[in-house]
Amino acid sequence: MAASSEAVSYTPEGAVLISYTTLVSRPETLNAAIEKGFGSAPDCLGLIVVKDLPEEYGRFRERLLRLAYCNPLA
Repeated sequence: MAASSEAVSYTPEGAVLISYTTLVSRPETLNAAIEKGFGSAPDCLGLIVVKDLPEEYGRFRERLLRLAYCNPLA
């Protein structure tokens, strides 16, 4: 795999863990990890976890969820 071991790791269950920094700065190095996470092989879980999110992510997520909940079209 082209990504460093710090950028990509795996949970004991097999979920793929990808570093946010690598996802943003070098996404081209993550092809194998993304295929492992979302591929069609029996050991692919269909799950990728992004780790090391920026601090402001929590606020953005909360705002988005509030907007979705308050959407009159939903």
